[in-house]
Amino acid sequence: MEEDNFKEIFNSFNPDLSSDADFMSTLQRSMNAVEIVRKRNAELHRRGKRAIVIASLAGFVAGVIMTILQPYIIAWFGEIHFSLSIPSSQSVNIDYTLISWMATAIISLTIALNTYHMAMSHHRLADKVGS
Repeated sequence: MEEDNFKEIFNSFNPDLSSDADFMSTLQRSMNAVEIVRKRNAELHRRGKRAIVIASLAGFVAGVIMTILQPYIIAWFGEIHFSLSIPSSQSVNIDYTLISWMATAIISLTIALNTYHMAMSHHRLADKVGS
């Protein structure tokens, strides 16, 4: 029963075929549109890679500088007196070395992330000026 309904629907389907020239022009326009999108995607991919490389270098340089300055950072954190009031008989010792390395990591990551965002926004501005 259902097959008969399907056969009836498909038998009554008779689409109008356009001429070869119309088909070719439509196909050519579609292919041109696909090519434009492909080129744009390739350019965005290149820009993203470039921004990642710039951000990685900035984070690496910040990490190296912070590592060189590590003795001064540890001394600076050592001068800050943290007081923790914990109701316990044990005293709490704060490891300033760990805190300074955490600060180094956070600063390096922040610099890398901000550099990435700046590089990507620079590319967006170049797009707007170029358009």
